[in-house]
Amino acid sequence: MDGKSGQSILKFQRKEQFWTKGGNFKVYIDQKLVGKIGNDSKDEFFVEPGQHMISTKMGWSKSDEIIIQSEAGETNTLFCGYNGPVLNSLFIIVFMQFFITNILKPFHLGIPMEKRIDFYYFVIICIITLLSSLIPSVLVNIKIIEPEE
Repeated sequence: MDGKSGQSILKFQRKEQFWTKGGNFKVYIDQKLVGKIGNDSKDEFFVEPGQHMISTKMGWSKSDEIIIQSEAGETNTLFCGYNGPVLNSLFIIVFMQFFITNILKPFHLGIPMEKRIDFYYFVIICIITLLSSLIPSVLVNIKIIEPEE
C-alpha cells in the first residue's frame, strides 16, 4: 500500500512458526479485513490518525482486539503469533496421567495396551480441539512492540 502524507503506519511482524507454516494470519483493522500475513513475514498498513481496533485471525482462532492510538507520521509495530503448541503441550503433560488413570480406567475392557494408547491420544486430541474452539482467543495473540530508542 502507498501511504499518503498525514497517515500513520501499522507494521505487523510474524516470526516463523512450524505449527502455522501453511497458514496466513488475517489482519483486521477497525473490524475490516485489510490483508494477510504469511509465516516469517512483515507487512505495513496505512491508516488515518486516531484510534483503531486491531485483531488477527487464523482459522477459527481470533486474537483479542487491541486498541491503538496513532498519530500522523507515527509507526506502530505489532507482533502476531500462535500460542497453540505451547498450550496443547502443557495440557497434555499436566492432564494426560490424570486422564488415563482416573477417567479412562473403567473403559479398558480388556483392550490391548497398544490400541488403548491410540484411543487415549484420539480422545485427548478431541478434548484439545473442543477447548481451543471454545476459547479461540487463547490460541492467537497480537501485541504491541514498544519502539526501540
